[in-house]
Amino acid sequence: MIELSYRSLLTGLVMAGLLSTPAMVSADEQRIRTLIDQTLERLEASVEPVELTADRDYALSADGATYTATFQHFGLAFDEGVFEAGPMIVTLTVLDGDEIRVDTQIANTLTLREGDELIGELNIGGQELSGTWSEPLEAFRLINVNLEDLHLQILTEPFEGRIGHLAAQQQLDVATDATWQQEQDLRLADVQLTMMETEVRLGQLTSGTELKGKDYKQLRELLTRLNKLAEQADALDMTADAPDAALESVIPLFETLGEISKLINHYSGSLAGRELAMHEADDSLGGLDQFAIHSSADNRGELPELGFSLSMDGARSPTQTWPSELLPRSAHFELRLRRIPQDLFNRVLHIGLASEGIHGDLQALYWQQQLLGVLMESALELQIPDTFIATDLSRTDLDLRAAVEPDALFGGVGELNLYITNMEALIEATGAGQNPAIAPMLAMITAFSERRQGEDGQTIDAFELAVTEQGRLMLNNKDITALLMQ
Repeated sequence: MIELSYRSLLTGLVMAGLLSTPAMVSADEQRIRTLIDQTLERLEASVEPVELTADRDYALSADGATYTATFQHFGLAFDEGVFEAGPMIVTLTVLDGDEIRVDTQIANTLTLREGDELIGELNIGGQELSGTWSEPLEAFRLINVNLEDLHLQILTEPFEGRIGHLAAQQQLDVATDATWQQEQDLRLADVQLTMMETEVRLGQLTSGTELKGKDYKQLRELLTRLNKLAEQADALDMTADAPDAALESVIPLFETLGEISKLINHYSGSLAGRELAMHEADDSLGGLDQFAIHSSADNRGELPELGFSLSMDGARSPTQTWPSELLPRSAHFELRLRRIPQDLFNRVLHIGLASEGIHGDLQALYWQQQLLGVLMESALELQIPDTFIATDLSRTDLDLRAAVEPDALFGGVGELNLYITNMEALIEATGAGQNPAIAPMLAMITAFSERRQGEDGQTIDAFELAVTEQGRLMLNNKDITALLMQ
């Protein structure tokens, strides 16, 4: 009897232990949960000070290698408002090669509320949100976003926005030697914004970014360090009694940025649009046929280079106050900085820190002296090539190069080429030739020009100025040093 009771007690304890033991979690499910939780943490950090409102007790179901996470609530909370994108369903499929495909479905109607009041709505006609997560890279290797027929309404304001199509892609590739390349592309089509009676339409807007670099593992480590330093900087009280200590604590953040920049060999970014038109009621406010902005940075040679350009074509402005033939129809501006000192960033940072201990009245002089010293130790070169502005009446072209040359008499050399098409017609149309304050200067400028004939028969006034290493000023191959030095 005692033995039977003992066995019954033992069996009961074993069964109770089995029933109370949590279900075993598979390795794949653990990978899925880790990815979801880490992604939520990254989102929380990236949207601060706005609060991410996402279910942490989300439901997770499995069907073979595919897992489905359901978030009843997913959005952002700020002040007294809440932006809600849920319910959200995330489907994650474990792939070969330590990758996980992620497909996301958000609500077709996203809402913005303030308390119980509905402030705005964003309706989505069609959506495709997908990506491929790489566990070795600790990043999304592929991201693909396609949204159709977006319609935004702010119910408390006379504002409405529509986008016919939004597409975004991102791809990250890492080679066996740890060099990496990331490309991002964004395209908006059929954009329409309406505010009261003012309407802005844009046929297409595109942007693209390309990054190339080295040592991907170190880059990830530096980015993690940068995020931690940024969080510490946000918590600093810059108005504290010891501002120098607070400022010095920010130094590691900028130094980390400098280390990251050394791992980026090349960057290029572009933004372009076409068919921009603005209307108020039935009246045109003008527009552009097309515009483009481009920036670049290159660190693959001996010294870094930077570039920037801005262009536009087909400008229209029926409300201008000057004659229509003087309205800039097209323009292009380009700037390049070449042979930038490798340590320029850190040197400027330390000049700024050192200037904090100098009296305010002397800081500007200190900055001027220190920056001049940095420049004179470099071979920095500034270029403004292929720059022009054109109207129906005239066109002005500019090409400039200026380089630091410590051995030169003026500390530098350079050339400036300026070409003005139909300059006399431009002077007449603006009335500048009749202005007694301007007319003498224009007469002198005209006297210095070299008049040429363009291919289309138009007159071009050329001004080709050069500063030589010996300190000579040459205009159209004529030495004018003595004249300008008087």
